[in-house]
Formats: sequence, structure tokens, C-alpha cells
Amino acid sequence: MKLFAFLLLSTFILTSCDQPVRTRIPGGDSYNEDITNPGAVNTGGGTTTTGTGNTNTVPDPNSEPGFDHCPYLSPTHDGGSIGYFGLCQNQDISKDFKAVFSESASGQGQNGTCFIPIHILSSGNSYKLGKAECVQNQPDLNYFMSLNKEAVPPNFSVPRPEAINGVMVIKSTSVNAYMGCMSAKEDFFVATNGCCFQQVYNPTTAKYNCLQPNQQCESAANNYANNVCGMFVQNHSNNYRQVNF
Repeated sequence: MKLFAFLLLSTFILTSCDQPVRTRIPGGDSYNEDITNPGAVNTGGGTTTTGTGNTNTVPDPNSEPGFDHCPYLSPTHDGGSIGYFGLCQNQDISKDFKAVFSESASGQGQNGTCFIPIHILSSGNSYKLGKAECVQNQPDLNYFMSLNKEAVPPNFSVPRPEAINGVMVIKSTSVNAYMGCMSAKEDFFVATNGCCFQQVYNPTTAKYNCLQPNQQCESAANNYANNVCGMFVQNHSNNYRQVNF
């Protein structure tokens, strides 16, 4: 598998992910808490599941609008170590998705699977647009989720403008490594003395974004990011798939 490619667009640093094998399917943020105690998501059993195991009655999710084109979703994507899964994007609300897992994926339920909104370029490379939404792999249940885009600096009041045209489906135990890869280049600029002329604190990630990177650090930042992402690919290549929409 080729290494990850990296882009610097305007003053916003984006890290892109090269096309993984089999399917077009998934910034040093830590998602340990999100994974062990995922937010509530609707399931096909007519309940809302939470990370604490509590359930609440919800309307029949099979009747949710925008999924008329995939009423009987089948787990046709080979997710490698995740198992087989199906994924469908809402026709009316691009951030809303429906997922289902096969029996083969249920054995991964203890770890769970995460879904990350991404933007896929014409080259096939991609970069993340928001945080992970994590679920347990219960077979034959319809999971409904909203994958929200992160806000952009400097004020963090407006969501990113790129369209969500893909989802990274990734084993929960690999999410932190993926996020580290995605933020590696910007992390280098922020952490290296003299490599970022202007930075701003991001309250949603509790990290700093570099608004004005020093172009003389570009080569070193790329080398660092390539090393981080190379290790991610080497150690986690069978734990994620990218779905194209």
C-alpha cells in the first residue's frame, strides 16, 4: 500500500489518506473515551444504545426519512479484521448514515467500529473532516448516525466547507493511530520552534492549529508525517476501509 499523501490548502493544513485495498471505504486527537463510552446511536431494534448499556425507546429507525434507497441494507463491504458491513448515506442530509454489520463482524463487538467523515479527492486521496462516531458491532441491526464536520479556525464558528463524500470505517483500536497520522504535519509545525508564525487554540480538540506555517519547515514536516503515517499503514492496514459516496 502506498504511503499517505499530504496537502497544504490555503492556511489550513490537511492530511490525506491514500486509497486502501478492496473498497473505497476508514489531529492527534485521542478517542479513548469516545470509544469506550460512545455517544447514543439509533439501532434497528427500536432502541437507542449508549456506552453505559442503557437503552431508551425511539421511533422505528426503519422509517427514518432519507434512506428509502437502501431500506434493506446488506453487509457487502469486506472490512478486513472488522468483518463485513454495509453503509448507506442519507439522500437528504449528507452527514447522516446508516450502517449494518454481518455475523462475522459481531466478534469485534467488544472493541467496536468507528466511522469518520472524510473528503475524497479526484486522485483517490482523502482527509478527515470530523471526529469519530463509534458503535458496537451487533449483527443485523441498523445503526443510524450523524457524522459532524469540525469547525475551522480562527473562530471555530463555521463548519468545514468540503462535502462529506466518503467515510473511513475503522476498528476502534486503530482510531488514535489514524488521528495521529491525520494531524502529524500540523503537529510538527506547532511543536517545532520557529515553524509556525501564528497559531490558535482549538477548544474542540484542546490543541493548537497553525494558521501561518513556516514554509522552510515544509520538507521536515512532510518527512515527519510520512513516517507517522507509514507506521499507521504498516500496523493497521487490515483494520480500516474507506467507502466512497
